[in-house]
Amino acid sequence: MVMRGDVYLQEQIRQGLSAQQAQKRLVGQLQALWQLVFEDDAAYTDIFFDTVFRAEDVMVFEKDGEILSMLFLLAVAFPTDTGVSYQGRYVYAVATHPKARGKGYCGALLRQSEEEIAARGERFAALHPASETLYGFYRRFGYETAFSCAELLLPAYADVQNADGIECLLLSQQQFEKLYPAFGTHRRQELLWREETLPFLYREAVAQRGGAFAVMREGSPIGCGLYYQPEDRMIIKDWYLDCTGSQREIVTKTEKALSRLWPQKEIFLRIPEKKVADWGKKAVSQPFGMIKYIENPFDGGALRNQYGFMGAVLD
Repeated sequence: MVMRGDVYLQEQIRQGLSAQQAQKRLVGQLQALWQLVFEDDAAYTDIFFDTVFRAEDVMVFEKDGEILSMLFLLAVAFPTDTGVSYQGRYVYAVATHPKARGKGYCGALLRQSEEEIAARGERFAALHPASETLYGFYRRFGYETAFSCAELLLPAYADVQNADGIECLLLSQQQFEKLYPAFGTHRRQELLWREETLPFLYREAVAQRGGAFAVMREGSPIGCGLYYQPEDRMIIKDWYLDCTGSQREIVTKTEKALSRLWPQKEIFLRIPEKKVADWGKKAVSQPFGMIKYIENPFDGGALRNQYGFMGAVLD
């Protein structure tokens, strides 16, 4: 049976568990399924359940009290070129127990999630398929490729001192949670995280040997980003930079400031496809996410032809 997590809690309480026992049972089953399917350790899953988890934001398929499939609906927004920002959900940690695969449980969750999102008055669901084959799977449920990403390898500068007033500083969680929404007002055609998801976004990056940083120009922030370090790579995976003025000059100085912050590191930068030319480099853009419009496309379906940017994917 498909149900929201809070409905699962009510059912467990009706069967005699206390509210605390029901919550412990729900979280315990979700964590166990997560760790089994994704092979993440308890330290990682604890971050999620300590920061952003809400029972009403998880959809589960349960049978005889056992949760066999799940997905989470995290709060995001998509500001369009017209300046209107639409609310939606990022579909995350879609998982089915190996013994229950091939029975349609995941599809049932995806379909019910659409109804849940519509009931909240939100306009879309977005997700980042973990592999190329999954694009075909989600397409069966009405998802369309709508986001792309270009990844640039920044040059290794021999002289990183000449940044002339631009520097990069690491941010605390509190600083990041304040700065990210401030820059969000300037971003268009980019999937953005809503404020309630930011604590998890920051701590998830830290768990991957990363965090957040700001780009400062003469003492004032002109950009910020999230980064993480899978293996030996340094990847900046969400990014905004205000290049008001001499764009090429600011880009070059920012590159030097990043090299100074992380000396002797290969730094890869994810940026929107439309901004590749601004950096004066060549890059191959690739599909990076999908959207499912709820009811009518809020942008007339423009994302089908001109991809938006999904930077801070949880990959």
